[in-house]
Amino acid sequence: MPKKGGTCQYENILGNRICKRKALLGSKDHYCICHEQSRDKNIKAFNKEIEKIIQNTEVEFYDFREFYFPKNFDFEVLYRHLNKRTFLKKAIFMDATFQGE
Repeated sequence: MPKKGGTCQYENILGNRICKRKALLGSKDHYCICHEQSRDKNIKAFNKEIEKIIQNTEVEFYDFREFYFPKNFDFEVLYRHLNKRTFLKKAIFMDATFQGE
């Protein structure tokens, strides 16, 4: 049973914790907004976290590995950071989930 408070408890397929974001208070799995697999997650909070990732100038690449993108995610949040249809840095979406209609 995941402990209350603290960081995201999401583990990748190898069983490694890969996230240092703050866990959501209401998450049954104790995941952050990016890894929370609820279909009705707070889209504003999710978009805010995406913006924070993209605006971080200290990272080598945009890391969206194993994120759970809700079906109502507006990709305009990402497109604003594209230059001629290319991310300004490498973007990794490996094993990310994109919810369809």
